[in-house]
Amino acid sequence: MKFREIILDFTSLLDVIMIILFWFVLNYQNQAKQQITQAEQAAAAAVAQAEAQQEQADALAEQAQQAIAIMEEGNPAQAENNKAIIEFANNENISLNLCPEEEGWYLKVCKGENQIGKISDRNPKGISSQLKKIFEEQGYAPDATMLCIFNYDGYAAGSDEAYAVVTQALREIQTGNWKFYWNENDTSYTNGE
Repeated sequence: MKFREIILDFTSLLDVIMIILFWFVLNYQNQAKQQITQAEQAAAAAVAQAEAQQEQADALAEQAQQAIAIMEEGNPAQAENNKAIIEFANNENISLNLCPEEEGWYLKVCKGENQIGKISDRNPKGISSQLKKIFEEQGYAPDATMLCIFNYDGYAAGSDEAYAVVTQALREIQTGNWKFYWNENDTSYTNGE
């Protein structure tokens, strides 16, 4: 029996594989370009929509400012009340937070989310005078309409005494400014206790 030499030529098979591989690479590249184009178009549309909404919001804010300016000319007291309500609705009003310490408590004064003062005084007159000073530093006139929130934890140690002192100080402020309003918020109820 004679063995014949068999010579296999894989060149054509290699050519076919290379053509198929090249086709997949090109197809993948085209799909990637299409996806990138679609993503860029979606991003451009989102940016355009956001800009349109920002322009609309700016126009509404300008209209509101113009309405307040007109109202100030006609009825300054009503305009001041509206400013206080808008400030309250935007959570930019004054809040007083009773914070317990190892040796008592202190009063953290915030405007919106920003702390603007800390009062460690335990005397109602001292607290009211420091609060008036903080209010003045924030641009409030002594007779300005103000909506304030007093937050405290009714279950915290010493909170009864601190509550009495702070509310007395707030009543003193209200005696000098009948347009100063405050609401009390016992956080122990909102914490689910």
